[in-house]
Amino acid sequence: DREGFEYTIKGRPKSIHSIYNKMLKKHVSFEEVYDVFAIRIIIESRPENEKADCWKVYSVVTDFYQPNPDRLRDWISIPKVNGYESLHTTVMSPGGRWVEVQIRTSRMDEVAEMGLAAHYRYKDDEEHASALDTWLTRVREVLEDVGSSAVDFVH
Repeated sequence: DREGFEYTIKGRPKSIHSIYNKMLKKHVSFEEVYDVFAIRIIIESRPENEKADCWKVYSVVTDFYQPNPDRLRDWISIPKVNGYESLHTTVMSPGGRWVEVQIRTSRMDEVAEMGLAAHYRYKDDEEHASALDTWLTRVREVLEDVGSSAVDFVH
């Protein structure tokens, strides 16, 4: 509130199955799984201010809660290849437990939850939606054609 952001806070518990898989994959104990529970802060931001605004929220969070310096993940400066953008940090809760905090804009959240294709498909931009539909149709056709190859896809 002190920075004047319009925001939503959501909780996200990690499933037992996901916790178990993470423990196996990373060879860690339950105590080393820092995102058993995550808080997601979703802010409204203009596209040109998204990065700076997310970092401002990070600053506010870490002013109140001690961050774990080894647990900062910046997928805003360098998004994942699938388009995922978010700032993750882990902070010590008042109860003495580590809690992951995910900070992103509503646009970033939409892409994270529904994917890039869905994000662009539902915007009021018929030109891009039509081009996306055409491209997706072509991808589907190539994938369904057992005689096609990767070369066919790029043509």
